[in-house]
Amino acid sequence: MKTCDYKTLQQTSKNTTDKLLELEQSKQEELVLPAFAREVPLSAKKREKNNVIEVQFTWPHSASTHIRAERIVHRKDENIEELFRIEERDGADCACTSRNGKTYLLRKTTRQIAEALLNAHGKIKGAIEAIVGWLKTVLGSVYVVSKVEQEAWSFDRRIAKNTVKHLDAEDLDAEHKKRFCEIITEKIAELHKGTVVLGNFTLNKVLLTGNSALFTDLRDMRVTRKRSVTVEEFKKMLQYLFALGIAEKADIFYSIAVYAVANEESCNEWYMEKTGKMPQTTYDVTRAIETEI
Repeated sequence: MKTCDYKTLQQTSKNTTDKLLELEQSKQEELVLPAFAREVPLSAKKREKNNVIEVQFTWPHSASTHIRAERIVHRKDENIEELFRIEERDGADCACTSRNGKTYLLRKTTRQIAEALLNAHGKIKGAIEAIVGWLKTVLGSVYVVSKVEQEAWSFDRRIAKNTVKHLDAEDLDAEHKKRFCEIITEKIAELHKGTVVLGNFTLNKVLLTGNSALFTDLRDMRVTRKRSVTVEEFKKMLQYLFALGIAEKADIFYSIAVYAVANEESCNEWYMEKTGKMPQTTYDVTRAIETEI
């Protein structure tokens, strides 16, 4: 009959116990979510007014520096309440995040500008990104929120994430540059028809979408009563594109001609201010703008 001493039994028992303990601990570790993922509001109160929904969140005390929404205001047809927590630093100038296959851009601004941009939705069509709401964070930052509705390309690396791909100006060949100038001229002309100016145009304010484009980062956008201001913005935009080497002289003349036809009233007012007389033809306006550029 085989015998087994106590020491061997004790060691076997100990090994089995250790393995069971390790297994149990590993299961527990799998069930424990990261601290950030465990951060959820304690409560949410919702109310609706004039097709706009406002949600007020209450949060537990936390030292987190990530964006946590204390208040979210959004269009009734665009629910963004899932943006109550975003893994981006609260206070960052801009952020890009994705929820359920949808991509959102957040821009830090003031409550007044955020509300104005949300109210402007539907009044300015075709040329600008879709503003869907805004949020105020626990730390007091305010972000206006826009939705990227299709795959897009941006020159701004800070928002190049998810369905927004980064594009470098140096990657554009001659044909792409020419087409870019055409698209931007069409979009700025469309915007200026409503006497709305974008304010301080840069490549970072453009989202390319297939064969079209949208203006993004609308924090400087405003309505002007003086129509000639729109022409000045258009002129500065072409000067900017020419300085970057994106617009050639031929592109500039073509863009001015297209713009002058689309915004005749504004161009005539601008020409009157510059020369003191009404232009005889569109060509007069085109030549005058070209000369200044």
